[in-house]
Amino acid sequence: MVSLTALADPTQHYQLFEYLQKLKADPNGWRNCVENIVKENFSGVEEHFVLLQVIESYLVNSYAKDDSGQQTVRLWMSSWIQKIASSESPPNYLSNKMAQLFALVFAADFPIRWPQFMQEVFLQQLDSPAVVVFFLRTLMAIDSEVVDREIQRTKEVFDRNTQIKDAMRDLCIVDVARVWTTILKDSGNDKARELCLDVIACYVDWIDIELVVNDTMVPLIIGCLNDENASESAVRAICAIIEKGMDAQKKFALVSALSMLLQQNGSLSITPGNDAEEVMRSGMLLSAIGCALIDCHVKFGKDNETARRSDCDRLLEGTLAPALQCFSHEDLDASQTVIEFLRQYVCMLKGEPLSAQNEAFINELVAHIVHRYKAPEDINLENDGENELDFLEYRKQLRSLLSTVGTLKPDIIVNSLEPSVRSLCGEWAHSEVAPIEAVLSLIYSLAEIIQSTFIMSSDDVSTRAKSLILQVLSSDVSRCGAFVVNTTFFEIVCRYDRLLAANHRPLPSLLF
Repeated sequence: MVSLTALADPTQHYQLFEYLQKLKADPNGWRNCVENIVKENFSGVEEHFVLLQVIESYLVNSYAKDDSGQQTVRLWMSSWIQKIASSESPPNYLSNKMAQLFALVFAADFPIRWPQFMQEVFLQQLDSPAVVVFFLRTLMAIDSEVVDREIQRTKEVFDRNTQIKDAMRDLCIVDVARVWTTILKDSGNDKARELCLDVIACYVDWIDIELVVNDTMVPLIIGCLNDENASESAVRAICAIIEKGMDAQKKFALVSALSMLLQQNGSLSITPGNDAEEVMRSGMLLSAIGCALIDCHVKFGKDNETARRSDCDRLLEGTLAPALQCFSHEDLDASQTVIEFLRQYVCMLKGEPLSAQNEAFINELVAHIVHRYKAPEDINLENDGENELDFLEYRKQLRSLLSTVGTLKPDIIVNSLEPSVRSLCGEWAHSEVAPIEAVLSLIYSLAEIIQSTFIMSSDDVSTRAKSLILQVLSSDVSRCGAFVVNTTFFEIVCRYDRLLAANHRPLPSLLF
C-alpha cells in the first residue's frame, strides 16, 4: 500500500490514485480490501478510508447484480458493527463513509435479497451506544440514497426507491420507530438524541404520521426543545411534522394541538432576555405553524368551511405578534426565519376585506421593514465582505416582503416613507451614513415596491411616491461625501430619468 504519511508529495498522490484504479479494475480488488479491513491489515484510519473507496466502487457498479459477493459484504459489515461496539468510536468522517456504504448495500439488497436487513444488522444489536449512533447515521444515509427529492434520479432508480419505501413501511419502519422512542426516552447520549431527531425530520414525510405523532413521542420531541444539545434538531423535527402533507382538517387539528403544547412549553414566546438562537428556534416554529395555518385557511375557504376557517384565523392571528417580535430582532438570521410566513400572510389578505386589525398589523410590519432596511453598525456597505453580502441578501428578502405589501396597501408604504424623506432632506448633514443610505435605497426600489408604472400614473399614491423622489433629488444629500450614498443617489437619477424629464425642479441641485 502507498504510504499515507507522505501524501504531501504530489508524486505520492499520483501513485495512490494509480493504485486505487488498479484495485477497482481488479475483479478481486474489493475482496482484498475487505480482507485487509476485517483483519485490520492497514496502518491507520486514513488507509482504512482509502480501502473503502474500492469497496464503494464495487457496491455502486457491480454489487446489485453479483449474488456471489453477498457473503463477503455481510462479513465486512458484521466486522464493522463488532468493532465499533467493542472499541472507541472511529472519526466521524470514517463513520459517515461507512454509513453511506451500508446504505448502498441496503438499497441493493432490500427487500428482495435481504428482507430482514434492519433486524439482522441493527435492531438486534442496539445494546452498544456506538452502534445506536451508527444505526442513526445509516438511516440518514438511506434517506439520502433512497428518499431525498432534491437528487435527480433515473426512472429505474426512482421505481427501485419507491419499492424500497413501500417495503420499509411493511417490514421494518414500525420497529425502527420504536427504537426512536427508546432513544429519546432513555438514551443519555446527546449525539444519539440529536441524530434521532434529525432522522425523524427526514422520515416523517413518507411514513405513517401516527408513528411519530402519538402520546408518547410528541412530548419527548417537545421536551428536547429544552435540551441545549438537541434543541435545533427538535425544531427541525417539529417543523417537518407540521409540514407533512395531509388534508386540511387533519392538518388543522395537528397544528392546533402542537401550538398549544409549544405555548405551554414557552417555545413560541419571545422575551427581551432571549438570545439570538432562542429567537431563531421560536421563529422557525412560528413560521412553520403560520404557513400551515395559511394553507388551511385557503383550503377551508375553497370548501366553504366557514366555522373551521374562523377557528383557523383566530389561531393564525395569535402567531402574528410573536412573529413580529422575531422579525424585529437585531440578529439577521433570527429575523429572517419569519419573513416567508409574513409574506404569505400578506398574500392571504389580498382579495379579502381588511379589518382595522389587519391594517394595524400591516402598518406595524412596514415600520419594522423600513427600520430593518438600515445597515447595522458592523456593516460597511462600501465593502463587499461576507457580512455585507449577507446583509444585502437579507435586504433583498425585505424588499420582496415590502413589494408584497405594495400590491395590497401601497399607501401604507408611502405613509411610512414620507417622514423619513422629510428628515433626510432636512437633516442629512447631521445624520450618519446608514440611515441616509437606507432611505435612498428604499426610494430607488419604489418601482419594485409599489408598481412599476407609478411614474406614468396620476392616482394619489403614485403622485405622492413621485413627490418623494423629487424631494430626494432636489436635496443636497449627494454632498454628504459617502461613496455608497452618492452611488445610490445617482442610481435614482438614472432609474427615474423620465420623471426628471417632466419635472425640472431638481436640476439645479443635480447640475451644481
